[in-house]
Amino acid sequence: MKEYSFNYDVHIFDTDCYGVVWHGSYTKWLEMGRVNLFKTLDVDMKQMSDEHDIIFPVTEQNIRFKSPARFGDVLRLTTWARLDSPKIIFFQEVRDLHSEKLIVEARTDIVMINSQGKMYRRFPEVLQEKLKNL
Repeated sequence: MKEYSFNYDVHIFDTDCYGVVWHGSYTKWLEMGRVNLFKTLDVDMKQMSDEHDIIFPVTEQNIRFKSPARFGDVLRLTTWARLDSPKIIFFQEVRDLHSEKLIVEARTDIVMINSQGKMYRRFPEVLQEKLKNL
């Protein structure tokens, strides 16, 4: 199973007035993990949109907040995925880099549509070979 991880230093702008990471900050980091996992598979989302008319909207997202992260923490976000045609299901964890404490766990479902909003019922051919490594 292919996975992608990155470390992130929590900045003051990621937090609320108490220095605790604001819940909306995680959504941005989760997106970064999904996009970068795609990049490791040689799937460039902009190229897919511009050249192949394939767009990847989120259809469902569930985030469980297990423990607070704070300004100054270093977090490690790990992403992996499973194909469930016609969708891709991403699973993600955010852990404190030093203690390995689980901060967040998430599941995000995406589908593929064209620019007119029509959903692809099967993975487009241009993606089939690239996605088989998930």
